[in-house]
Amino acid sequence: MQAKVKITGIEELKKNMRGYLDEVGTRKEKQKVLLAGGKVLRNAAKKKIPKAAQPHYYYAKAGKVEIKPGNLRQSMYAFKQKDSNVSVGPRVIRRVSGKLQTLGESPKTSSGFYAAMLYKNAKSFKDKVTDAALTSALTSINNAMQKAFQRIHRQWAKKYKF
Repeated sequence: MQAKVKITGIEELKKNMRGYLDEVGTRKEKQKVLLAGGKVLRNAAKKKIPKAAQPHYYYAKAGKVEIKPGNLRQSMYAFKQKDSNVSVGPRVIRRVSGKLQTLGESPKTSSGFYAAMLYKNAKSFKDKVTDAALTSALTSINNAMQKAFQRIHRQWAKKYKF
């Protein structure tokens, strides 16, 4: 006696699988996963940056500008890029306006324009801060990215009945 198995609904399964892969594979979803890891990397990099004991000053066209201790730490951001990638580094305020006479009071008013100068060059900053944070926090970055992907997977798997 031979056992026979008849499979039905294979075309519907293929259609749902294609739809699921199209939804999960978009740039927007990729960026969500990378941003979750980028935020963990940003927090780890903040811990690697030393904090000054007292404020520093410089003169701009707007006048004397105070730089609070911890300004460089607060300027670390996870940036979304147009090609759906994410990069981590210091945010730079291009112009100091008349109202902004203090840098570093909050993350929005902090500027890491001098990060490369502090570490001699940008490559040195990358090696000593960003790459060092990446190696020390690799497992937590991986976990954060997996959790983000699982959230996305649950969202689309429910829609396509997986």
